[in-house]
Amino acid sequence: MDPADPTQRAEPNRALRLLVKYDKSGYSISETWPLETLAPASHALETARATSGFWVELRDAKNNVLYRRVMQNPVPADVEVFDPEEGLHRQAVDDPEGVFTVLVPDLADAAEIAFISSPVDPAKRQNAARQVAALPLRGQRRGKRA
Repeated sequence: MDPADPTQRAEPNRALRLLVKYDKSGYSISETWPLETLAPASHALETARATSGFWVELRDAKNNVLYRRVMQNPVPADVEVFDPEEGLHRQAVDDPEGVFTVLVPDLADAAEIAFISSPVDPAKRQNAARQVAALPLRGQRRGKRA
């Protein structure tokens, strides 16, 4: 157990399961469940400038990163389709939309959750990640629907 990791300190451990909706207009939190469970441990809070990938960050009101979790990008760039003539192949998703869940610690100082991502386009996945959304966490701690 790393005492510097905020996910390992609180007793009892509190976490938030967020149902995140995404579409061409952006990201939104559509539902939140507060849980008494241990959230996944934080990854290193600092990252190199040209890092590619996808991760979420919890930030305080001064924009300090309190928690960072690297994960597989939940927004698909392409899907597998079957065509009787071509068989199975990948087809690009022009306007991806859907939902995913993320489990984060319920930290008292966390003011927002930020989503950092490399471009979804497969040809640009190795480009440096940038913030694609930042959503407030206020009002997200009591099992509410947005």
